Amino acid sequence: MSPRDVRLVVNTSPLIHLAEADLLHLLQDAAVNVWVPQPVAIEIRAYGDQDPTARALTAHDWLEVRPVEQVAPEILAWDLGLGESAVLELARLHRQHSVDRMAQRRNQTMRIEAELDLVHCDRLKTLQGRLNKPLPEVLAIAIDVALNGLAPAPTSGESSLYQALESIGFIGCIDDDARLAADYKQHLNFSPKVGTSQ
Repeated sequence: MSPRDVRLVVNTSPLIHLAEADLLHLLQDAAVNVWVPQPVAIEIRAYGDQDPTARALTAHDWLEVRPVEQVAPEILAWDLGLGESAVLELARLHRQHSVDRMAQRRNQTMRIEAELDLVHCDRLKTLQGRLNKPLPEVLAIAIDVALNGLAPAPTSGESSLYQALESIGFIGCIDDDARLAADYKQHLNFSPKVGTSQ
């Protein structure tokens, strides 16, 4: 599917974070039609004229602010914010299956909002470029690779500390006097032993 076939409807948070990272162009790379629902635009403009995202809304005509007259009851039932509800309503109006798919997967997905430092932001962008996949798929792949690289979790009820000690040959320990290091001589048996000279 080429970007000309894709229509994006964007919520507030992605716009803010992409504007802060100077990466708004990624939206235009992904789709020719990038719609910002009116309630989202209102949220953004509330930050003031000097806000980078508010300035971007004015500067980029490809960020098209679209009115949302009314939100469907099934979307309102999800009790989302006004901006999120407007995003879903525009998607529903212009691609019915988008919202249906969201409704089916609502309890099977996790929404992640994270703030990355510049180094990891660049790495994520590089990874996405190399894999040539949408960000959720890139994150899923990264999570799978990270989990596969970790040592298996303890299965026998033993702690990971116990497993680490066992792997280096630690024999064992006992519970005893907390002052054992200072009064250990009181605990030693100095009587003659079998096979030793007296």
